[in-house]
Amino acid sequence: MRKFYHLIFTLCLFLAIPATVWAQEPIILTDEQETYSLGLHLGILEDPTGQLTIAEVSSDAYRAKFVPSTVDVPNYGNTDMVYWVRFQVANQAKQTNLWYLVLDRTSISVHYVDLFIPTSSGFSQKHTGGMRSFDTRDIDYHSLNFELPLPTDRQQTIYLRFQGQSIMVLGMTLKTPHVFIQQSLADQFEYAFLFGLMFIMVGYNLFLFFTLRDNSYFYYALFLGGILSYFAWLNEFIQQYLWRDSGQATLYLIPIMLSVTQASLLKFTDIFLQLDTQSPRWHKFIKLLWWTILVNYLLSWADYRFAQTLFRINTIIVALTAISPGVITLFRGYKPSRFFVLAWATFIVGVIVFALAQLNVLSINYLTVHALNLGLALLVLLLSLALADRINTIKEEKNL
Repeated sequence: MRKFYHLIFTLCLFLAIPATVWAQEPIILTDEQETYSLGLHLGILEDPTGQLTIAEVSSDAYRAKFVPSTVDVPNYGNTDMVYWVRFQVANQAKQTNLWYLVLDRTSISVHYVDLFIPTSSGFSQKHTGGMRSFDTRDIDYHSLNFELPLPTDRQQTIYLRFQGQSIMVLGMTLKTPHVFIQQSLADQFEYAFLFGLMFIMVGYNLFLFFTLRDNSYFYYALFLGGILSYFAWLNEFIQQYLWRDSGQATLYLIPIMLSVTQASLLKFTDIFLQLDTQSPRWHKFIKLLWWTILVNYLLSWADYRFAQTLFRINTIIVALTAISPGVITLFRGYKPSRFFVLAWATFIVGVIVFALAQLNVLSINYLTVHALNLGLALLVLLLSLALADRINTIKEEKNL
């Protein structure tokens, strides 16, 4: 009988483990800390029909259906699934009861975001996202953020609903107003430098094109214009300052920007490296890729989400196509390839560092978070040097 009681006790203890080990812990806000990552405090519910309401997901029937997140930044890839997210927060900070809920940069692709804050009569609601007017934002800022009032010494359960047709990344952070303002200023300065540099280089290379009548400058300017427009739209600067009610335009403009950027880069590579004579096989391959870009663009009108996947695959192929013949022609002694290969190698390193930081392989710091933008800035500068080096090489060959 004693063994039987011991077995029952052990079984009860085992069944009790999930409730203690895997239970979602509330976030405790204090005056000593000003930033809190929410990833490991989230409960996530998939909504296959997209028809669930806040009354349903907050009811007892769905309470146990939320799956605790086990990563800092939940990433569901390219999906059109609707996700509900909840987290518990207890504000013990005495200095502030207003916090900012900041969504990860990559969450910009989420088309609809709804926030539900509990009240005495139910939930107060806020609705924003990439497909809604910019005027729905709590803060007139280019990334998705919410003002979150959190009364002192009270625990609350906050709910969010996410819906989109592209990459679904649920990275979220709670910040004090002081930290949010500081980081926003640094963020604005970084983008002002990057966009200012690219805008100047677009104008400069167009001037050189009209002066020298060299097509490589035109396609380089077109490439810079395409990638500048894409980054400005993706980070919602265009929506913030120029087109606040853009809404559905995202579905049409993003494919155009990506197509122009990829096609002009391929043409620039072909002309700059003189592939028709230096490497005829790569010259023919680039012509083939132009057709894939056109087909990809046309598909975006039929199935946006599928086309976005193809665009990402095509972007990788285009980037490899840009650097591969550069390496080949460099080993063949074509001098202008030096800066060309260095430019693309620098940018690829920036992309890899940024990706590894997002995957938590590298620690999150200023360098890893901004590696992509830094790589892009160096790409722009080094490709400009490559063009100058190419002109000098042509002049030297003519004087021989």
